[in-house]
Amino acid sequence: MRHQELLRRLPIRAKLTLAYIGAVALMLSGIGWFLYSHFKSGLDAGLNTTLQAHADDVAAVVRQEGVAGLSRHRALLAGDLVTQVLDPRGRVLFSTTRGDAPPLVAAARLREAGSRSVYIDREERDRLLVRRGPGARTVLVVRASLEQRERALELLNGALIVGGGLTLLVMAIAGYTLAGAVLRPMEAMREAAAEISDIDPAARLPLPPAKDEVHRLGVTLNGMLARLEQSRDRERDFFSDASHELRGPLTILKTEVEIALRKDNPPEALRAALRTAGAEADRLINLAEDLLLVARSDSGAMELDRQSTPASELVQRVERRFRVRARESGRTLTVAGGQELTLDVDVPRIEQALANLVENALRHGRGAIDLTVRGYNGHAELHVLDDGSGVPPEFIPHAFERFTRAQTGRTGDGSGLGLAIAQLIARAHGGRAGIGNRPTGGTDAWLELPVTPAHPG
Repeated sequence: MRHQELLRRLPIRAKLTLAYIGAVALMLSGIGWFLYSHFKSGLDAGLNTTLQAHADDVAAVVRQEGVAGLSRHRALLAGDLVTQVLDPRGRVLFSTTRGDAPPLVAAARLREAGSRSVYIDREERDRLLVRRGPGARTVLVVRASLEQRERALELLNGALIVGGGLTLLVMAIAGYTLAGAVLRPMEAMREAAAEISDIDPAARLPLPPAKDEVHRLGVTLNGMLARLEQSRDRERDFFSDASHELRGPLTILKTEVEIALRKDNPPEALRAALRTAGAEADRLINLAEDLLLVARSDSGAMELDRQSTPASELVQRVERRFRVRARESGRTLTVAGGQELTLDVDVPRIEQALANLVENALRHGRGAIDLTVRGYNGHAELHVLDDGSGVPPEFIPHAFERFTRAQTGRTGDGSGLGLAIAQLIARAHGGRAGIGNRPTGGTDAWLELPVTPAHPG
């Protein structure tokens, strides 16, 4: 556990270096083991060949001249190899050492030779070849020293250790340098991120030239910074626009209160001032509720109490709500369609969105207002049609933005939130809101909402 905790606390550069060194060490160990094993096998094979060739020469002499003839072949028996000829019981018949030399191999080991050659290593000092001589009455034993073999293996082992250690050291330095080079763009991005503030919100992280993972990370982070900047700008604009909208009614309300407080005001002027103050207070309440709805929508906290409702019932309820006001304005308000369509919606919210569209038509349109419902491709479209002059084409793409009006400047009775709230409510239901100009003149504003699938009876 301590090692795991220590590894977790190591910096990335150190982790990369350790991983690199570990991989190189594993590779060097494999290469060293391969070289050592093959070198050792080569030495053993060469030594065995030498022993076997010498035994063949001795056997040929014994076969032709007998054991006594070996003494006449000094050149054959000279050198580092020790040769003995033994009888099956282990008695020395001939030895290149002194005459009373003990046998190189015990009698019990002689029986292992049989009809094949046997190699015996003794404590890594020497190697013995034991084989049957000519006929069945002699056994040949040839001994070779392993000193040169062991020295060669030790030299190779030392070279591998020293070379491997130096290689690991060089690779560690190279790995640490390489890890630093790999992480340098990230460090530059970190330093740039530490300097980004409200003073220079448009600043972005530097991107490395290579289109690699670090580059993609920088692109992603720069995209996040751009979205945060846009969100902050929208929030700043929202507060600015909200402050502007609140300033008007508050100023009027303060003025009317001051008028009402004058001692010389007649009762009629006092009542008029109070009515105006009440109207402005209602306007402030409505604006506050709209701002609260927008804030909840932005935070994803718009709660919906859905229930299945016929689309025709929704438009009829909105028609009843505005019937008297439309009649007082000398305009007609009609409803058509929607009997066969059922919506799974939050009824008060959809009424609010549809009422905003009707309110828009009453304020800015002319002539009759038609509320119609149309079914299209699994959706219901709730249209509010009027016979006015329509909306400017350049305003249509921005109609559902907050605090926007088709009029120039900030005039009019509305807050510029009606269409924006209609769009927010529609999107919360999985639909959308739209607005456009009718071919015959006038405005067409609508809500598009999903239709509840009909269940087979």
